[in-house]
Amino acid sequence: MIEPQKLYDALELISKGLTRPTKIAKAMGISYRSYCQWMVRSNSGDEKFLVEYNDETMQWARAITLATKLALFELRGMVLQEAIYGYDEIQTKDGQVVWAIDPAAAAMSEEDREVFGYRKDALLEIDGKLQPVVIKRKAPFAQQIRLLEAAFPDLRPTQIINQNVNLNGTVGVGLVPKFDYSKGPPAVPPAPLMPELPAPVDADFSEVDDDDLSDLLGPEPKPAPVNINVMPEINVTLPNEDVQPTPEAPRPITDRTIRDIPPKDFIKPATQRPVGYSEVPLRAPRNDLERDLFAKLAAAREKAQT
Repeated sequence: MIEPQKLYDALELISKGLTRPTKIAKAMGISYRSYCQWMVRSNSGDEKFLVEYNDETMQWARAITLATKLALFELRGMVLQEAIYGYDEIQTKDGQVVWAIDPAAAAMSEEDREVFGYRKDALLEIDGKLQPVVIKRKAPFAQQIRLLEAAFPDLRPTQIINQNVNLNGTVGVGLVPKFDYSKGPPAVPPAPLMPELPAPVDADFSEVDDDDLSDLLGPEPKPAPVNINVMPEINVTLPNEDVQPTPEAPRPITDRTIRDIPPKDFIKPATQRPVGYSEVPLRAPRNDLERDLFAKLAAAREKAQT
């Protein structure tokens, strides 16, 4: 059963700062489900939920909304007052309130305090109540500057962006007319043609000039000079009468390689072989150096015989 007094109790709770629906339903003595059902029936226009709020007859759900908005304005006023004038903070120590000292009683002795009607502990007492130590605090700077930005446009952060755009033509927005579907769906454009690529052919250099190729390739490289130094090693054994030559062992007969026959100038008649000299090799000299060496060897051999 709906009690009209409970509807007004909900509005009074909101005006005192209790805006949570679950807490309001508990304070009214009803369940939160019943509170929601009352809101739904009031929004549907049920005449049982008509109330007088601010000298106007309205639905209880609409009155709840207006009372909540007034509570928000109260919060806005509190924040505005705190940001401008600060707030009072009661000092505590170890969870206990710090009581203020009466300046007049603090200047007297304990005996004089009792005579003049002050407390013996010199604490400040007004109308039989002890007064706590209160300090005036300022609101945080972020809260203050945010309030100033909201109140004054010149204090808001701004950003200046300069853009230079050069356009050739008309500046505007192109409008496309709406398609008329009453005449049927739009035609689908045909697929684009496949690109035709030329068949690969062999490279033709018939039209290329030799001068052009010479410019591209550059001059032909010259072969680097090659210097070959041949250092011959000559071993000459001088004759020694005391040393008898060791007879050579007979060589086995093997296949011999036929070499070039030396010229007739180098063929000498068979004579007695000198001791300690090797006979001239029976082959043609390969170069001028060997030809000179063979000649010197033959002259030394003749000199040794004489």
